[in-house]
Amino acid sequence: MVLGLPYHGYAWTLLDPSTNEIGSPATGPAVTLDGLISYKFIKSNMRCNGEKVVYNSTYVTNYCINDSVWIGYDDVEAIRTKVLYAREKGLLGYKVWHVGNVDNWVLSKAAVTVESVNQLGKHPRGASQ
Repeated sequence: MVLGLPYHGYAWTLLDPSTNEIGSPATGPAVTLDGLISYKFIKSNMRCNGEKVVYNSTYVTNYCINDSVWIGYDDVEAIRTKVLYAREKGLLGYKVWHVGNVDNWVLSKAAVTVESVNQLGKHPRGASQ
């Protein structure tokens, strides 16, 4: 099995902005026709930073509330957690879709950091090499 990692998110217009957890009622997609938006657009245009971002450890994903718009997406922490899960479960690997959705490689670097740390203990002469 291969785990897919999204480098995008989906935006929805909330029915009631005061009810904004994962699974809250929405009237339909927001921002684009189908709600699909790239990670770089989320970070640069949707003001999803700081206190507006909620990490849900049960679903291993983030969401951001911007007025009545709810945006679900994976950030660095979610990507790291999912890559660790794939390694711990012995999955055949993971794939990303799509690398062009990130302009500064921050999500790919999160996955590589996990891979690098895991490889340290596998060096034939030990982790200090």
